[in-house]
Amino acid sequence: MYKYVLTLSLFLLFVSGSVYGQSQKNDSDKNNRAFAAAVQKRYKVSKAMRKARLYGQVVVGFTVDTLGQMVDFKIVEDLGFGTAEEFIRVLKLYQEAGPRWSPGIAGGKKVAVPFTMPITIDTR
Repeated sequence: MYKYVLTLSLFLLFVSGSVYGQSQKNDSDKNNRAFAAAVQKRYKVSKAMRKARLYGQVVVGFTVDTLGQMVDFKIVEDLGFGTAEEFIRVLKLYQEAGPRWSPGIAGGKKVAVPFTMPITIDTR
């Protein structure tokens, strides 16, 4: 039996000091923990990933649009072996089943907010 570790860290890129994303609008700690748990539960480590004994970060960027949808997924850093594609698959699954994100607010109007999200993969 193989053991593996996934660690999810949430980083918000503020468009300006007056833009607030999900982490400041809701109960951020509770929401972030639930989100991280959901990602860890759904992320599937393939045999190839295990065999490669990977360690490092996969970083995916996306935008939360004015409707609270995650859109425009981009791979920022990848370890190979399908790690980033799997992370994007899990984020899309979460979006389908989970709550919508809160869009940013700037000048009293909803605005799209870019995010980058790293996940640490350890299959050593």
